[in-house]
Amino acid sequence: MKSNQKGFTAALMVVSMLIGTGIGTYVLYQVAHNKAGIISQYINAERYSRSNLYGMDQHDKAQFQAVVAKCQTPAGIQNMGQVACGNVRYVNTQLLGNY
Repeated sequence: MKSNQKGFTAALMVVSMLIGTGIGTYVLYQVAHNKAGIISQYINAERYSRSNLYGMDQHDKAQFQAVVAKCQTPAGIQNMGQVACGNVRYVNTQLLGNY
């Protein structure tokens, strides 16, 4: 291997490491500050999946009704996310027949 090829390879490796470090730092910053709320919305979408909500209704109707009430307010929709509240509406109306 020629010396200029070694230098180019080393420079390419340094640049790729810098890019990777920058991306990793950005991701950790977003996680720490939860700027976009992406992580909490993902957790809520899993916690309030259709199957979990249906099971919640079967085991603890008061808790399910509290979630339904929360999704009927603008602040609740913003905090829980569109996907979670969509699942709440689907389970409440389509599966349980509450209109």
